[in-house]
Amino acid sequence: MQPITEQVEKQGGLTVHIMPTEKYKTNTLLLLIRAPLNKESVAKRALLGHVLQNGTSQSPSRKALRERLDQMYGATLTTDVQKKEKSML
Repeated sequence: MQPITEQVEKQGGLTVHIMPTEKYKTNTLLLLIRAPLNKESVAKRALLGHVLQNGTSQSPSRKALRERLDQMYGATLTTDVQKKEKSML
């Protein structure tokens, strides 16, 4: 078994970690945004993930978004907010 290698690239202010493998059928995209933990923005950041799951301009409802994801070979969209030290992820 070959070890999984990680490629790290800087793209437009983002650090992209790519770990190509033929071992799995599923592709995963994980976007982590780190922000300072403060009273002014904590509620907004906690709600952001829920707002993103409610729809887009091309899929204006939660149902339309889920149907569109299903058309993309069963793609899924999940969000989560975590506290790590003095930051929100």
